Amino acid sequence: MPKKLLCVFLAIFSLFSIHRTTNVPTFSNYANTFEISLDNGSFSNSILTVNKSDFALYRGIKGESCEVKKENFDINAFLTDFEAEMVACEKVGDIVCYYAFSPKVKYLEKVNGKKVNLHVAVRDNAVVIGTPIIYGSF
Repeated sequence: MPKKLLCVFLAIFSLFSIHRTTNVPTFSNYANTFEISLDNGSFSNSILTVNKSDFALYRGIKGESCEVKKENFDINAFLTDFEAEMVACEKVGDIVCYYAFSPKVKYLEKVNGKKVNLHVAVRDNAVVIGTPIIYGSF
């Protein structure tokens, strides 16, 4: 009996370990801290700030975002990294928003009837990147 229990425990532990190593933030190459949304919508009470190391512990993530320094960000390199195509661009006050679609990103939102899963908001000194769109403020 103890051997069976040990085997079951090891199987569960192995599955958890595999999932933990494969469930990484979309923008893991860009930041170490992320905002995740566990619900759809900008005004959700379920927007949490998590570290890269804790990201895999969360289930049901509907979106992710992070902030990067403007001097470390290049929109063209970002789009190339994700094999993304620009869908739209708009200026809202002093913030420029870019919307793109990437086949490499699992999240999806429709904006004006177009598929969008990458959102970039560029302001004076920082850039916020999100998927499918930035939930919360930028």
